[in-house]
Amino acid sequence: MPTIVRLSDTLRICMYAGDHNPPHFHLIASDRRACMVRLDTLEVIRGTIDARSFAQAVAWAGDNGDLLARRWADLNERD
Repeated sequence: MPTIVRLSDTLRICMYAGDHNPPHFHLIASDRRACMVRLDTLEVIRGTIDARSFAQAVAWAGDNGDLLARRWADLNERD
């Protein structure tokens, strides 16, 4: 699973290739807590993570939505 960005030593945003819709990213903490976040609404689809980590990720994702959409398209192009 490619890491899109490491937000800190303990938090990263990742995406899987060939993943299911809706377009989303995986927010993963070093303590193994994780959640999936929709690209279009920045809402949690599944999982749990602490509020501080979520806020940090959503702030970054809000500023980098175009990058995340391009990475999703690159990793999940369907023939």
